[in-house]
Amino acid sequence: MDENILKSLSDYVTPDLISKASSMLGESESGISQAMNAAIPALLGGLASKADSPDVMDGIMNLVNQGGFDADSVLSDLPSLLSGKGSKSALNALNSGGNMMQMLFGDKQSGMFDALANSAGI
Repeated sequence: MDENILKSLSDYVTPDLISKASSMLGESESGISQAMNAAIPALLGGLASKADSPDVMDGIMNLVNQGGFDADSVLSDLPSLLSGKGSKSALNALNSGGNMMQMLFGDKQSGMFDALANSAGI
């Protein structure tokens, strides 16, 4: 695995994923790409800001452990999630991801999504 977690996660933002997200959302591929590239550091920043909160970190670990999914298979299955044909593991991860976002960003989640969308022009 690459030692740079930002680079490692960004590698999962493939042209296929961007194309499917663009089609599904009716947005430009460049806008989707910009939003995804901005979302990864925002997510990592959210994790870093909660690193000293045992309740949040325990909650995230519980989501990961209870989801019964393998990160590599879920991340490589992202394009199929957008078509609604993701594996059970990937679909569980999608639900867990929503819960994780709530733990990390709480009532600021909507504002963060709006800021990402605005910065990407979508």
